[in-house]
Amino acid sequence: MSTIVLVDKTGQISQQAKITLDTIGLKAAITSLFKEGDELSLIVRITSYETENTTDAFIKSITLGLDDGTGTPAYMKRYVALMTQTADNDPVATELENDLGTITWSRISAGVYDGVLSGGNLFVEDKTFVTRVIESSATEQIEVVCERVDTTTIRITGMQSQEVRDQLITDVPIEIRVYN
Repeated sequence: MSTIVLVDKTGQISQQAKITLDTIGLKAAITSLFKEGDELSLIVRITSYETENTTDAFIKSITLGLDDGTGTPAYMKRYVALMTQTADNDPVATELENDLGTITWSRISAGVYDGVLSGGNLFVEDKTFVTRVIESSATEQIEVVCERVDTTTIRITGMQSQEVRDQLITDVPIEIRVYN
């Protein structure tokens, strides 16, 4: 059994939740017990089934900044997806997390794809972070570059050995963060 022990800034146990991590999840447990602005330390207490000995592992001191119960910090919004593109089709995003809104992905030209955010000018200059992925093998290098184009558009470019082309993106992780 795992017990999450959350200690407030004075060192006192403020809440304790016995959870099974594979059923409820850490994020769900924390967001159900605490509110935005709470200051606490996260300690995971693990009890051995065989010996019933317990071990505490200090994880991190945190101040919760939750946005409407989603678990995303209030100081940022995030989009995480696995992108795949085949032939000359538009890329397909398997969204893992999306606090930004609807992003429509389309193929602009060979190896160049734009994601346009519906209903907002959220991709603010100097406050938008996007990933850059480089995959290398012994014989070739594949690079997927993500960049902010303007306040509504993110561009993904797939290159192999410096040549921009299609069919290089298969389950490539993409992350977009927008900070307040």
